[in-house]
Amino acid sequence: MISVVIPALNERKYIDGLLADIARQDLPEGIEVIVSDAGSTDGTLDVVRVYQAKGLNIRAVKGGLPAAGRNRGSEASSGDPIFFIDADMSIPDKDFFKKAVDY
Repeated sequence: MISVVIPALNERKYIDGLLADIARQDLPEGIEVIVSDAGSTDGTLDVVRVYQAKGLNIRAVKGGLPAAGRNRGSEASSGDPIFFIDADMSIPDKDFFKKAVDY
């Protein structure tokens, strides 16, 4: 399994697209997503709960901005390797993580 750590603070506008991209990934060993939240008040964690309900292996942990969030997210992760992705990014290729792991 790989881990994807996403530091977040009020990223509702963007994180849904990123999580949809992650959910579409074709990776046999599975993906664990850690959203390291720095106290969002805009519904960011509501989006995380939607993806939990859809079956994505995702959870939120108490984070910080952004280095502290990455550190706390990596401490909470169990996958290898760990990818750090900002909430406003997109992953257009459904084989992105597979290619990165294979490389």
